Amino acid sequence: MDLLDQTVADQLFDPERPILTKAHDVPPSRYATGSHACNSIISAGCIIKGTVRNSILSRGVVVEEGASVTNSIINQSCIIKSGARVENAILDKNNVVPTNTELRGTPENILVLGKAPLTCDTTIVR
Repeated sequence: MDLLDQTVADQLFDPERPILTKAHDVPPSRYATGSHACNSIISAGCIIKGTVRNSILSRGVVVEEGASVTNSIINQSCIIKSGARVENAILDKNNVVPTNTELRGTPENILVLGKAPLTCDTTIVR
């Protein structure tokens, strides 16, 4: 979460010491009309239809309409369904937060959801 502070990000991403990563061929993030994102790092391939604040989203995360993510880290291929709320949480990859569900930790006691298995009935809406 410290990366949301531009001073910290500037120190880490020094042009004199480039960070080389594996390339993934995914489209840029898509922000739907009516979506809202502020003070967040949102990776390529995300679809934002709801609200994202003070959070970090990895590749392929979907935040559906009416859903909100605040002060959280959401890892690869998670889906935050319509009306769901995630606050002060870390979600490992492939998790699906059901419609109208609330996952809430506190700044002192972060809620952590482990990696969810990818199953045949898991659908990723694009």
